[in-house]
Amino acid sequence: MRIETERLLLRVPSLDELEEYVELAGDPLAMRFSVGGPESRDEVEDKLPQVIERVTQRGYGLLSVMRKEDDAFLGWCMVKDIELDGEKEWEIGYRFLPRYWGNGYATEAALGYRDFAFKELGVGRLIAVIESENAASIAVAKRLGMRMERESVYCGLEVEVYFGERSAIGG
Repeated sequence: MRIETERLLLRVPSLDELEEYVELAGDPLAMRFSVGGPESRDEVEDKLPQVIERVTQRGYGLLSVMRKEDDAFLGWCMVKDIELDGEKEWEIGYRFLPRYWGNGYATEAALGYRDFAFKELGVGRLIAVIESENAASIAVAKRLGMRMERESVYCGLEVEVYFGERSAIGG
């Protein structure tokens, strides 16, 4: 599975990217708003093969985000199905290495994956589950055309739920 945007390629992760995933998952700044916080090398080594298997089997999930011009690993973007407040939902999320922040990569990757989810997966609605202090992710969600719907609790964290619908973008 591949999604291309102007500057980026989103693709199935590779075990060859282990070091990049270890760096990202271990970075306290990048992981500040993650459910579990920074992860160890062992945790990443255990999870990466499972991530690859899931996205390969399902045709969606967590994808590596690569910059086309130099094949640099920037981070990841994902669409996954979750349960929130007793409802099945489709969530979009993203995490990037801090050195690549501020370049519009998260927005570009998420727009590409959003459009793929609406057109190829037949998803009618996407949500973003974001802690209220995470201003950068809220800004990305808004650039995706999402609006805040409600407050909730996800994995023990108080969060804001942003949503966007296929009909709102004409997909």
